[in-house]
Amino acid sequence: MKKRVVLVLGLVFLLACIFQVEPSLFKAEASNILPVHNVNTGLNYTSIQEAIDAPETVNGQTILVDAGTYPGHLVVSKSLAIIGEGRNTTTIDGSGAGTIVYVGTTDVLIKGFSVEHGLLGIYLDHSNNSVLLENSVSDVTNAYAIYASYSNNCTIEKNIVGPNLTPGILVTNSLDFKVSNNYVHDNEGYGLNANASMNGLIRQNYAFKNSYDGIGLGQGCRNCTVMQNNVSDNVFYGVWLDSDSVDNLVYDNNIINNGKQASVYLTNRWDDGVEGNYWSDYNGADQDHDGIADVPLVISDNNTDNYPLAGEISLFATPLGFDVNIISNSSIADFAYFESNGTIRMRVLDRTNAKDYGFCRVRIPHALLTEPYNVTVDGANPFYWNYTVHDDGDNRWIYFAYQRSTHDVLIEGTPLQEEDRFFWYWVAAGIIAIVVIASIVLVYFRKLRKKKSS
Repeated sequence: MKKRVVLVLGLVFLLACIFQVEPSLFKAEASNILPVHNVNTGLNYTSIQEAIDAPETVNGQTILVDAGTYPGHLVVSKSLAIIGEGRNTTTIDGSGAGTIVYVGTTDVLIKGFSVEHGLLGIYLDHSNNSVLLENSVSDVTNAYAIYASYSNNCTIEKNIVGPNLTPGILVTNSLDFKVSNNYVHDNEGYGLNANASMNGLIRQNYAFKNSYDGIGLGQGCRNCTVMQNNVSDNVFYGVWLDSDSVDNLVYDNNIINNGKQASVYLTNRWDDGVEGNYWSDYNGADQDHDGIADVPLVISDNNTDNYPLAGEISLFATPLGFDVNIISNSSIADFAYFESNGTIRMRVLDRTNAKDYGFCRVRIPHALLTEPYNVTVDGANPFYWNYTVHDDGDNRWIYFAYQRSTHDVLIEGTPLQEEDRFFWYWVAAGIIAIVVIASIVLVYFRKLRKKKSS
């Protein structure tokens, strides 16, 4: 246990080194007079742009912004972390004109702002390795809410985008991008699209009530993965893959009540060989009780979901960092994982459905608990169970069914042994250490290159 505590403390220290730009760490040093603060120099400013443009502000520094409304437009020309107190309290107001936040350099973090009232919300222009995190973008009227162009390895995460009179998020001509955990809703045009881009990950977004498609890939997107998203109530299409986008993977998504669930032309993959997508308008039978419809869903020529899900998919995080995926025709509530005894507890809630039974197909990481498994529903055995549906070496899929009603479910297994769990902690610590060392080396060589060029 002592070793474990030491390791956890070490991980916390390493994470603090990487993400040392959190506002709470520097709150005590903030000026009570001027609202914008350079953490590294200790200088304070009246506006965000003044802090960016100050000669004392150089690449790699952090700008903290107090709660309030800041009218005007930002031009970010230095590699900075610019962090507001939170999107509910810190607003950049474009006064109905122009690009509200323009980022024209690499390695920029924009976090914790409400960006509103402009023609374009946030524009990443040739901005490699930049991050948009925990912002909201609304009341944009002309171009895009968030637009990332020629911005490799950019991350757009945990933002709320909408409502806007423009499309929501567009990533174009970019490699290795990540768009995850965003709420993209009530936008005129599409919700979340990528164009002419490769090796992107679009994951765990909610894209709903947009006037064109929810999530789209166009103009030759290749090798992008669209997974674990909820795509619902979009006017024209749920998922739209343009006529020249090919070799993309779309799976483990809930595609619900869209004008047309999917539009696709060239060959793309709609399952990963184990699971496909949940389609609200497809009621294929599941006679073999595995949570997968028995008959594949043909979307178009050369596009088939071979493993359409028989229920919606839900994703639940655990304190150890491993997710549990559940496919069910019931609602899942009160999910909890208990490390001490290797159990999962949850409640299943009945929905109106023609089927006379409810079911859960559960993917359990071995790092959380291993076989033998036992499931009880209200303290008794389910009326059907299969604890060996599938295993990929890292996860076990199990299945159980019950009479449709509200039930308390207990999934018991064997907790990972302490030495095995310790191994996983060391793996995580090693990855973090590698990231830190790589970042230091990258910064050193950039400075060396700049020195030589001057």
